Amino acid sequence: MLYILNYIIETDFEIIMKNKVSKNVISLIEEVKKFIDEKFCEKIDVQQLAHKFKVPSHYLTHMFYEIVGKSISNYIINKRLNYSVKLLKDPSYSIKQISSICGFKDRHYFNKLFKKKFAITPGQFRKKLISK
Repeated sequence: MLYILNYIIETDFEIIMKNKVSKNVISLIEEVKKFIDEKFCEKIDVQQLAHKFKVPSHYLTHMFYEIVGKSISNYIINKRLNYSVKLLKDPSYSIKQISSICGFKDRHYFNKLFKKKFAITPGQFRKKLISK
């Protein structure tokens, strides 16, 4: 009987500790996402994030993917592309300016990623907006 009681206590303790770790990891990833959401137009890389949040880069990369469902770099790219859509609605910005504002190194890379995500180039997207 004592053996069974001890087993139940140990099992419950392990479950509690796993949940605690999970909550800590989720909290960490939420903080990382918040940081990215505020700074996505700036240069951000995994090493910088790992240093800022004091965790190994491979651990951060793995846990971010497990919780968010996409890599850190894909998350940043999606934030930038979604923001670029908003900026494309304003004709006072050139596509080159938009790519720079959104944190892309060059316009051609921006065009390639935009077309991959939206199946249309930024220029074509803007023309469609104007023709409406």
